[in-house]
Amino acid sequence: GGGGGAVTSAGAGAAGSVSVAGTANGSVSADKSSPAAGDTVTVTVRPNPGYQLGGLIVRDAGGSAVMYTDMGGGVYRFTYGGSPVTVTAAFTPLGSAAPEGSLSADGNPFTDVAPADWFYGTVLYAYKNGLLAGVSANEFAPLETTTRAMAVTVLCRLEGAPAATGVNRFTDLRQDWYKNSVQWAVDNGITGGTGATTFEPDTAATREQLAALLYRYAQYKGYDVSARADLSGYADAGAISDWALDAMRWANAAGLITGETETVLNPAGASTRAVFATIMARFREYSFIPAAA
Repeated sequence: GGGGGAVTSAGAGAAGSVSVAGTANGSVSADKSSPAAGDTVTVTVRPNPGYQLGGLIVRDAGGSAVMYTDMGGGVYRFTYGGSPVTVTAAFTPLGSAAPEGSLSADGNPFTDVAPADWFYGTVLYAYKNGLLAGVSANEFAPLETTTRAMAVTVLCRLEGAPAATGVNRFTDLRQDWYKNSVQWAVDNGITGGTGATTFEPDTAATREQLAALLYRYAQYKGYDVSARADLSGYADAGAISDWALDAMRWANAAGLITGETETVLNPAGASTRAVFATIMARFREYSFIPAAA
């Protein structure tokens, strides 16, 4: 959810470019070699007979992983951020294991996300669909806390990373990777701040704050947000802030944010990155989103 990793990649292209590497035993092509920031770039991968794609890595000039979406059939897409990008593929003989440092057979690049983990499927879903990136090329940090900056950045990515139009009033936005996302969310009424000039980007996003962000984003998109759950079965329902009550009732009714136990909702509790990935996977798939969205 943050700015990506710090793994150095070789062979980054010229300014404003997309270059490809690792084409032995297959082909890799991009439909745009000099895209503009915000453009969608489509990458087509074709292994030679007897070979398979062992791994596909997209990195910007600083070595940070660029999230992409697997469209199926050897087609992948990512949003160009303005920095030169290198697309690297590794082809291996059919039936062989993926090479070290590349994606695993099911597309998992993370050494800290294992098939036995309860969040394995939803973390990979969120990663493959361009919602959450790793904190490095090979680490997802599933047990780290989701920050307020991460949360709005993921929603901005879900929207296609549009450019913000408003003027920033927050004095505590110190990192470039989230500045546009925060302002975009403010522009569209999805978030406010913690004060007139503060956003607290590094503060943990609470469960009720995540409910409110999703609720406002769903309203912004024109989704049906009329569902309301009866939260009286949770012993701590009274702890939900007044401003978050409708959002939490909706998020619970939609199955996005359920109780930590049958009787504990923990509205003021922080969410881990694994939990947030699960919430976002549910949000992207749920039936209240129109099919055309």
